[in-house]
Amino acid sequence: MDSSERHAHHSMVTFLIDDQEYGIKTECIRSIIPVGDLTFVPGAPSAVAGVINLRGDIIPVVELDGSGGRAYAYGDEGLALVVEVSDEREDLAVALMVDEVTQVDRADFSGIEDTDDLMVARNRAEAVVGVLSRDAGPILILEPTGLVPEEEEVGS
Repeated sequence: MDSSERHAHHSMVTFLIDDQEYGIKTECIRSIIPVGDLTFVPGAPSAVAGVINLRGDIIPVVELDGSGGRAYAYGDEGLALVVEVSDEREDLAVALMVDEVTQVDRADFSGIEDTDDLMVARNRAEAVVGVLSRDAGPILILEPTGLVPEEEEVGS
């Protein structure tokens, strides 16, 4: 997130993952969907719970904690935010598993503080670009490019 984005108001979707509230700009969200038919992918990075077919597009489903979504793979229905990710190489989409979408509102991104490595001690900490303090508690702000899993070596 560059400095011009931090000094502006943005519309933001907030959601819960393991009782922690997160936020992401609404302009990055393609849709919010129930995840029913999640297909496990052998050898995928640990952050990838599987893939879904969304209107003919195969979308990887990722989890911030890298647990691999084993509970979702066996028929439990979860909820996912389908996020558009643009970087210098390509445009793609990933679905982020969430527990609950809490609200959509405007946020003053000038109030975002840098994260403390100890506070964000999760496998996917590179996705968290800052913390927005609110009366109800901190909201960890996500950057879509940080949601794309890094390639991992598979095998022995």
